[in-house]
Amino acid sequence: MNFSMYAGFSRLAGEKGWEYAAETALNFGCSSVETLDFMGKSPIKSLQTTEDAKAARSILEKKGLTVACCSAFTNLYKSPDAVKFLKQRAEIAAALNSPFLHHTLLNWCDVSEDLPPFDEALECAIDAAEEIAKYAETLGVTCIYEDQGFYANGIDNYRLFFNEMKRRCTNVGVCGDMGNSLFVDVPGEEFFKAFASDIKHVHAKDYFSKKGSDCPGKGWYKSWGGTWLHDAPMGEGIVDMVSCFNTLKEVGYTGAVAIESDYVENSLKYLRSIEI
Repeated sequence: MNFSMYAGFSRLAGEKGWEYAAETALNFGCSSVETLDFMGKSPIKSLQTTEDAKAARSILEKKGLTVACCSAFTNLYKSPDAVKFLKQRAEIAAALNSPFLHHTLLNWCDVSEDLPPFDEALECAIDAAEEIAKYAETLGVTCIYEDQGFYANGIDNYRLFFNEMKRRCTNVGVCGDMGNSLFVDVPGEEFFKAFASDIKHVHAKDYFSKKGSDCPGKGWYKSWGGTWLHDAPMGEGIVDMVSCFNTLKEVGYTGAVAIESDYVENSLKYLRSIEI
C-alpha cells in the first residue's frame, strides 16, 4: 500500500526544509507525500514557483519519495482570485510530478455562518472548478474533489456537483475522505460505497463524536445536524475504516492513502493492523 504523509508534512517542509520533511516521512514508513497550501498563507514559502517545485521534486526523488497529490484550500464562491490561485497550484502539481490537484470548493463548516443559497453557491463552484480542471488538463494533471463543507458533501449533494463535473470535464475524480461526510451526518463508509468507482485518492482520518447543545471544548465542530466532532487517533473514533477499505478493495483501488492525522506513526500501525 502506498501510504502518504499528509498531515504535518507541509509545515515541516516550511519550517525545517524539504530534506528534513522527506526524512521524517521515510522514518514513518511512508512512500509518498502530499503537500497542502492555503490561499494567502502558504506553509511552504519555498514552493511558490515551478522552479521551486522542480527543486523540491529533485530532493524527494533522491529519497525515493513521490508526490501522491497536491492539496489547496480556498473557497470558490465568487472568487476570481481563488481560480487564479488554483491554476497556479496546478502548475506546481505538474512540476512536482503529482498526478492530482485536490482543491476545496465551498469550505464552510460552521453552522453559525451566514451561508449563501445552495443552488447559487454550487453553480459558482462548478463553473470555477471547470475552468481550473480544463487548465489542469493542459498540464497533465487530474483535479479531484473531496466530500467537504456543507455544500458538495454527503451523497446527494456531492453527486449533483460531481456528475456535472464529469459531464463537463474528463480529468476529474473523487478524493475519498473518510471523515468529512460526518459534517453533514453521513457515515464515511456510505460515501465510499456511493462513489467507490471514481475514487482516485484517499484521505484517512477518524473523529470522536458527542451529542449535546453545548460545545464540549476547543477543537470541536458541530455537524449540520448538531453532532459535535473532533479529530481522533485512527481506530479510536466512529469512522468505520475497515468498511471503507473493504469497499476500495472491491473496486481494485491501487492509489495512495494519505494520513490526515497528526498521529502519523500510530496511524500507520493501525492501518497495517487492519490488513488493508
